[in-house]
Amino acid sequence: MGVELILLVQISQATDGMEPKIRAFGQSSRHTRWVRQDTRDISFGPERVLKVVFDEVWLARGAGTNQMIFRTNVSAPNWLGNEHGDVVSVLATGKVACGNLGMSAVGPLGTSVWDVRGYDVQHDLVLMMSDEQVLALDHLAGPTGLILFVDVLGTWLGAPPGVISAGCQVQLSLSEAEWRERVDNLGGDVALTLRIPAPLRDPGAVTTAADAATIGSRTQAAARLRKAREALKDGRYEDCVSSCRLVLDSLALLRPLPSAKAVFGKSPRERTPDERWAVLFHDAQSLLSVAHRDDEVTMAATFGRQDAETALALVAGLAARAVSDG
Repeated sequence: MGVELILLVQISQATDGMEPKIRAFGQSSRHTRWVRQDTRDISFGPERVLKVVFDEVWLARGAGTNQMIFRTNVSAPNWLGNEHGDVVSVLATGKVACGNLGMSAVGPLGTSVWDVRGYDVQHDLVLMMSDEQVLALDHLAGPTGLILFVDVLGTWLGAPPGVISAGCQVQLSLSEAEWRERVDNLGGDVALTLRIPAPLRDPGAVTTAADAATIGSRTQAAARLRKAREALKDGRYEDCVSSCRLVLDSLALLRPLPSAKAVFGKSPRERTPDERWAVLFHDAQSLLSVAHRDDEVTMAATFGRQDAETALALVAGLAARAVSDG
């Protein structure tokens, strides 16, 4: 099953003086090791072998992007001595693939130069990822966790003639809990991911626009959600809220709820669970209705970015619930 809409809601860190729980790149903080130490060899010939220990992996927020960082300890104990000047420079590159669904390419590792000695020296391999790539991996990481294949290629700088590049591959398995924890704590924000299952195909009875207007259309609801998301990206916040209001019209037909008159005429203590959801739905309709109306009642209403984000998060959650089996 694919994903019709993925919505990433950013919740800023608290600034009340408490120590942040989120690890940012370069900060010193407690972290959970994702993988056991795995050692691989990169061999440039007899007695010219690098020992690469894959020690830990984490995610960090960058400027407009994200980093998946693979921390390694590199040494050549059988090649180089322990003297400070005994060093070999190696150009390290590589790539990362996900093994959860076949072998899907994730992206290339950034190029770095390792100064290799006879003893362990720490080096980081960095994979740059967009939010969309992180969410794609999050979608693939099911109950079995996330399986990554890291290919590293080393080129000995200043090598004698005839020495070519050499490489290694390691499989890193991350449990579901470890992956979820790092995604939720990514960078300086907490991300809440809302998914609408896809494809949102209409039932067989929906064949025309008239049908959609009377019995509800999943396709129509999904199209309106995408329209709201695009309006948010473009900074058209009132248009975003207006599209969210139209999504509610689609949802009212897809999964009918008790009427406003029925639920607001009852004491809150007497309402059933469906009636409590109906209260939220009808209040959302009332709140968002002013976005696409121009009259003396609504003319003073304005919507900013936070208003549009809140509206989209609320409506996306209601849509996910409406099309679910539960």
